[in-house]
Amino acid sequence: MTRKYWMLFIMLGLLGASAPRIVEGPETMPYVESGMRTPEFWINRVPAPDQELFSPAERKRLKRRWQEEKLIRDLSQLPEKISRRQLKTWLTEDYNYLGRAARYGPNGRRWEARDYKSIKDNVNCETLQGSNLVDWGMTVRRTALRLFPTLKTASVKPRDEEFDVFSHSGLRLAEPVALLHTSADGEWYYIASETGRGWARIRDIGKAGSREQVFEYRRTGELVVVGAEVYFSREHGGKIQDSARMGCRLRAARNSDLTVHFPRRNDQGELIFLMAVPRQPKDVSPGTRPCTPRAIIEQAFRLLDQPYGWGGAEGYGDCSEFIRRVGLACGLDFPRNTVKLGRALPGKTFNMSGQGKQSVLAALPAGASFLYLQGHVMLVLGSENQRTYVIHNLYGIHARDSRGDYIRRVGRVIVSDLSLGAGSRRGSLFQRVDRALFLGTDLDK
Repeated sequence: MTRKYWMLFIMLGLLGASAPRIVEGPETMPYVESGMRTPEFWINRVPAPDQELFSPAERKRLKRRWQEEKLIRDLSQLPEKISRRQLKTWLTEDYNYLGRAARYGPNGRRWEARDYKSIKDNVNCETLQGSNLVDWGMTVRRTALRLFPTLKTASVKPRDEEFDVFSHSGLRLAEPVALLHTSADGEWYYIASETGRGWARIRDIGKAGSREQVFEYRRTGELVVVGAEVYFSREHGGKIQDSARMGCRLRAARNSDLTVHFPRRNDQGELIFLMAVPRQPKDVSPGTRPCTPRAIIEQAFRLLDQPYGWGGAEGYGDCSEFIRRVGLACGLDFPRNTVKLGRALPGKTFNMSGQGKQSVLAALPAGASFLYLQGHVMLVLGSENQRTYVIHNLYGIHARDSRGDYIRRVGRVIVSDLSLGAGSRRGSLFQRVDRALFLGTDLDK
């Protein structure tokens, strides 16, 4: 599989070819009044906020289509065994990337030959068999999906630790995973998930007794969907320290809307399930929410001010992960990154500027469309006072002063209009946005 890690280079290109100055950005965004930071402000302006964009059956068909187009992985189609040649091809692709991208470690220290060798040794290709049995497991807490079996960070530029090139994405609680290989130090699994391949900590995965144990979890009974970060307690007392975040899908116990089978890992590393109940029942619901503009906007605002985390760093998300979490809560299994999201949804490319472009943007359906520019995606909230407003997870704003361009770091989910970046060399979001993506209606037809 050709990885999309070059998205990192796009992001770094957006921040400037050489390391830019970075200063802390404003606490409040320009042209954003306090009421605009509430979902009701925007929902009240949507003509039909409760009109369903996709029925449950249509959402399932969408997921199958995205699997067929390889935008998300259909784990059920993995063979029982994978050849040494295939695994080594995947692992070699990753390692070849290492030399191109990993140049600096923490504190700006240049990577050395011994650093590359220690990672290559831990990848453990020498133990691959001619035919390797695929084992199965499930995440028992949120965890990072890493490019290599290491907690070391690496960056393209010195002292750019926030963009760790080894950070691929995050995995939610209760995600099924295929276990393909084990690191030399015995601390990492090389896995395949619905959103990609990579390395995850063994301590964060319960090993299943069979393939069916993993897939039956979602097939059998009703699912409880988490709408915001929720901690769970054991049904008959006792704390569970790990939380479930927006979009997690947990299997409901029989005859209960809230009691769930909570995945855990026993002392032998085996997958087990505890009966658990949420400490904040209002933040979980039986089944996914209806896929309506109201639900999408409400879910997006539940993440307002959540920190930015490139590739799932520190358990948070970036711009595309923000969109993915909102979609999961409403039954849409969006692809992981902006490139795949752009291929998954119908869209319209803008070949206009100025007032004509503003008119098109003002007509976009709020809560059902996204604005897309190279390396970034935003959910459309609507227009007010001839300005288009969005909610998005933003790393930073381009700005310019007498010393040249610099980055005003935002680092969180915000509501803003599209004037951010005006006056900088790269231009405002309004100038740079070139495509809209839609839920439901294909406006290109």
